[in-house]
Amino acid sequence: MTADLRWAEPVDAPRRPPLPQRPLRVVQIGEGNFLRCFIGWMIETANNAAVMDSAIAVVQPLPEGSIETLRRQDGLYTVILKGLRDGVLQTEITLITAVQASIDPYTQWQEFLALARVPTIRWMVSNTTEAGIVYQQCSMTPHSCPQSFPAKLTMLLYERFNHFHGSTEAGLHILPCELNASNGSTLRRIVLQHAEDWQLSAAFRTWLAESNRFFNTLVDRVVPGYPRDEAQSLEQELGYRDQLMVVGESFHCWIIEDPYNLTLDLCLEKAGLALTRVADLGPYRERKVRILNGAHTATVPAALLAGLATVQQMAEHEVFGPLMRRMLMDEVIPQLTLDQDESRRYAEDVLIRFANPAIRHYLADIALNSVAKFAVRVAPSIAAYQQVHGALPPILSFSLAALIMLYRACATSETVEQPIRDDQQVIETCAAAWRDFSRNGDWVELSRRLVPPAFGDQVPPVGLIEHTARQLAQIERDGIANVARLLLAD
Repeated sequence: MTADLRWAEPVDAPRRPPLPQRPLRVVQIGEGNFLRCFIGWMIETANNAAVMDSAIAVVQPLPEGSIETLRRQDGLYTVILKGLRDGVLQTEITLITAVQASIDPYTQWQEFLALARVPTIRWMVSNTTEAGIVYQQCSMTPHSCPQSFPAKLTMLLYERFNHFHGSTEAGLHILPCELNASNGSTLRRIVLQHAEDWQLSAAFRTWLAESNRFFNTLVDRVVPGYPRDEAQSLEQELGYRDQLMVVGESFHCWIIEDPYNLTLDLCLEKAGLALTRVADLGPYRERKVRILNGAHTATVPAALLAGLATVQQMAEHEVFGPLMRRMLMDEVIPQLTLDQDESRRYAEDVLIRFANPAIRHYLADIALNSVAKFAVRVAPSIAAYQQVHGALPPILSFSLAALIMLYRACATSETVEQPIRDDQQVIETCAAAWRDFSRNGDWVELSRRLVPPAFGDQVPPVGLIEHTARQLAQIERDGIANVARLLLAD
């Protein structure tokens, strides 16, 4: 550790105070904006409040990422939280010092496995997006990194089992933060499947199932990420350059399904943090994913096609703001399990958070992996509405057509202003469908090929493919904003 901050191109960098050497207790799978602004900030806050004493090892889950930048910055980065308190804009700046190790398992596989041999590690958290907790059949390759997150986790736990000779005390508490339904239970099932596929010992499989706890969790905080428009002024204020500074809203919430209070030693609430344990996470997850995340995923494609750039612009737009509100109040909330009045209040709070003038949340960033997100966040609301009303929800169905229209960019060889960022297979599927459409002009065939991927393993409601085809043709003819106006006028 050097005297300066080791951040790139320091601007009058101050001398860094000595950092405490804390025991490594947390493995964080995912180096992206959200976990750095949520888990990293929480652990830092708890450490500063002296209710925890924990360091973090951050692991990059994909071949490409920002782990090298984090390593160059000695694991240091800045979290900037902005929110309204009693009508006054408040800003909180925190230097995160809890990261002790930054690991790219694709180039540092042995260093990744070495984490399994650290006796103080207790917790593993992850955020690999909804596309991360999936079963991908693969062979066990002890000396190289597998592609999927569950396979990596299986090999890490196998290394831990062997090193600690199957001690029940060596098991981990695993808290996935992905928005998949039953994220912990799903991850547990996939890890056990890998152990069976690889014919690992019965003793290991028993230890895996009984000594490790996989918790279903729900996280809530809007994190726009790197403040590109104000980075220069912030760096002047801070006195150093930080390529990983991250902006988030002040609001935060972490709900853990833990009916037996097994996570009490993760005592973040003692530092004033919003951690809640509940017996059944299902209704809370349904409300948050379908209202907050669903509003994002359903509205962003149309807003992008209309030329908008940020969530605030979308929330305050004369068409898309009211359309989003109507979608939530009329098409999403009536089918939710939790109390309707409470859910409407939550939705009103969400819309206020979207309009936060201090948060520049870019629509293009939210659009990352939109197809998988749609299947989790929006498709269930379409199906629930159709089941209750016997008809398709007008605005939610429009959002699907807008998503397909947005992915038309996959088929162009020209440079586009907002390139599609998604799984390569999704991009190839959309590109092929749109290229064929350019030859046959068949909207129904296009919809038949692209509606099912947006529903994942769910079956699209009857009539949705034909309805989507009609809406695509209407968007092509009249433009996205005009079609949205017509929906609002109905």
